[in-house]
Formats: sequence, structure tokens, C-alpha cells
Amino acid sequence: MKLSQKFWKRLSDLYDATLCQPKAVAKQGHAPAKPFAGEKISVGIPHYNRGSRIHRPLRNLLNDPRVGEVVICDDASSAEEYSALQRNVRSLDPHGKVRIVRHEKNLGAMANKLSCAENASLEWLVILDSDNTIFRNYLDAIYALPEWDPQVIYSPSWAFPYFPFKRLIGERLDFDRVVELCRDNTLKRVYYLNDGNYFVNRKAYTNAVGCLAELKYDVADVMVANYLWLSLGNRLQVLPNAHYFHRIDASSFWVRTQEESRRRVFELFDLLESNTRWTPDLLERFRKSAAKEE
Repeated sequence: MKLSQKFWKRLSDLYDATLCQPKAVAKQGHAPAKPFAGEKISVGIPHYNRGSRIHRPLRNLLNDPRVGEVVICDDASSAEEYSALQRNVRSLDPHGKVRIVRHEKNLGAMANKLSCAENASLEWLVILDSDNTIFRNYLDAIYALPEWDPQVIYSPSWAFPYFPFKRLIGERLDFDRVVELCRDNTLKRVYYLNDGNYFVNRKAYTNAVGCLAELKYDVADVMVANYLWLSLGNRLQVLPNAHYFHRIDASSFWVRTQEESRRRVFELFDLLESNTRWTPDLLERFRKSAAKEE
């Protein structure tokens, strides 16, 4: 690990041990609500078996007046973890900003992300994985935009402390440009296309990638979604000075599926490098492949 990365990793450990502890998050949640006259956004948290750690993604959301609601979609967690989720949300969120949606059957990661979009009540949504924490400057960057374009997915510039995307700030990331950045290996060095902690227009997002709910256990679901999104003529945009805390531990999906994930990622890179856009037959191809991996 490089020296600078070691420093940021130690800083992230300190953040977890102090500001991201339940007591600190509860302090935010119990603070008086501040007025906000502008357009509010939703935050959707796809959740599975992390009820005892739900304070992590709730950090910086409960006391930010720009966040109108937090929707947690629980993907059939164990009874113990679901009980912990309910108990901890009640403790952290006395004002009722958080709403929990429970799935009786496990839908899979991508379908649960789509469930967050479908169950949100506001037009715009941040999708935030349940092991991550949004930093306030990410919300600042969203609100610094002159307008929000439904045909654009807005992404962070740093998945702190591991994955910086600053190289892509200012790029107009449509399908053709992404093809170029795959061919020159930029997007193989910058792990951007498989990061899904982004800001979307929920209707545009579900209309574009809703079919991917069928990919119940695809190991690179976000990259598949981004590939489909771009194929339909939409764009990605990296926001300057927009960061979130991206945790990696033994429970992380990428850690548990490293070999399968790499295979899918490079299959998608091959499609992009050959300038091949999404076609409906790919859904069945990916669905069968994901079923085998399962």
C-alpha cells in the first residue's frame, strides 16, 4: 500500500472510531430540524444483514435539511439483523426521516437498488450502499450544479480512501467517450464504471435499467447498469469535490466475489472496446451467466 493510501486508511479508521459511532450519529439525528426551502432529495440505502451497522450510512443524512427522506430497502435480512435495523433506526432517528421497506424474499443487489428508486417519493435520489457513508461535500456538489439533467448519472470524485475518480472530472462521459477511455486503459486503471453510489433521477434511472432486476446475482451489476445506461444515449458525470467513505471488508460483495467479478468486468470492457452497445439478448446471456456463478 502506498504511503499516501496508508495515511488515508488510518484517517478513515479514525473516522469510523469517532464520528461514525452510533452515539455521534444519534447526536445528528436528535438535532433540531433545520428549514430548507429548496428542492429536497431522497437517499436510498439497499440493505442486507447490516442492521447492527446502519449508523454508518445514516451519518450526515439525518440532520441535513436537503435530504427529505431516507428509504432503506431491506432485502430479506435475517430476523436478527432486521430486528437490529428497526431498533437502531428508532434510536438514531426520532424525527422519522427514515422509512424501512422490507422484502419478504431476497431480490438480489441490483433489484434492491431499483427498489430504492421505486419506493422513494422524491424525484431525485442518491443511491448509497449500506456499508458506505456520504460526506457532506458530496451533497454540496449536487446542490452546486446549475441544473439536474435526468439523462445524466452524477457520480462522486472520490470513493474514499481507495478509489479516486478525479481524473474524470470535466469529461463528457457518453458512450463514445467511454469507449475511448476503455481502449486507452484509463477506465481499467480508474475503477469508476463499477461504482454505483451516485445521484440519479429515479424515474429516468428505473426506465432505463429496470430490466436488470432479472439479474438477481450478477457480480458486476452496477457496471452492467452503467453500460446499459450509456448504450441508451445517456451520460455519466463526475462531480468535483464530491466524496463518500467506501468501506471494504470481508462482508463486501466485491471481496466475496473477486474472481467472478473480474470475469464479468473484463467481459464488459471487451464489449465497450469493440464499440458494441447493449442489445436485448445480452440480458438473457448475463442472466444465465449470473445463475451459474450463483
